Amino acid sequence: MLVSLIKLLPSKLAIRMISRFLIIIGYRKSVITKNLEKRFFNNNFEKSKVDSIYRQCITNIARIIVESLCSIPTSLIQNKENGIYYENVTQLEKACNSNNGLVLFVSHYGNWELACTLLPKVTDLPIYGVYKPLRNRFFNEKVKAIRSKHGLHLVPLNKIARVIATNKNKSIAAIYILIADQNPNTSNNIIWANFMGISTAYANGAKKIIDKYNFGLAYMNIRPQKKPYHYSITFDFDFDIDNDITQQYSNKLQSQIIKKPQYWLWSHKRWKRKVHK
Repeated sequence: MLVSLIKLLPSKLAIRMISRFLIIIGYRKSVITKNLEKRFFNNNFEKSKVDSIYRQCITNIARIIVESLCSIPTSLIQNKENGIYYENVTQLEKACNSNNGLVLFVSHYGNWELACTLLPKVTDLPIYGVYKPLRNRFFNEKVKAIRSKHGLHLVPLNKIARVIATNKNKSIAAIYILIADQNPNTSNNIIWANFMGISTAYANGAKKIIDKYNFGLAYMNIRPQKKPYHYSITFDFDFDIDNDITQQYSNKLQSQIIKKPQYWLWSHKRWKRKVHK
């Protein structure tokens, strides 16, 4: 019933209602404020702004909820002036085809889910999203249905190697989406990089794939606009494959966060793992 109500309301009103509710109950406030206060290394950042950015973060979370639950009008897809627009798609396709595959780094910035699920609408290349299945089977199937309804192929983390190998043997050039700014599942195969002034754990799956298959590499830069369902998305190919690609990815994300911190998902515990010396 709640989902039906959200779908009936104007997007801005639904976002406002959800954000107010989340602020009232203090949703993830301790985690978000702690991350902001202790991890935002810019010396010009004032602690008095923490509450303001917390509220903006919650508004962004509410926006993601509404945009994920409601169907996006077809007229807004690839609408440069008034919708969600993917720039340099042709360059993305060229990089993928010339390397017989491409790893696309994505982060929890803006509405990453919307950006990933709609990508198959603007290219004919097969696109695979690597994900961690939810423990609850019912909700896992619901999430899969939402994320795959536009043609995105969802692949569990433990099966992506098999999918890549199969596609490679068949000479199928495909894009493989990896959301890299999340805490690794295990302490095995961790790679460390500096992120927001802190030594941070990343999974090294992308590096393994690049080293083994010589795929192309790109970063999805998502720039949220003021209105719901309005995003400008570009693909950044400025990577030096011979050097630390994880640190390069971390630098790109950090640059986005410094400019507009409210659009990153500060509510997850990014720094749970510590470096063991």
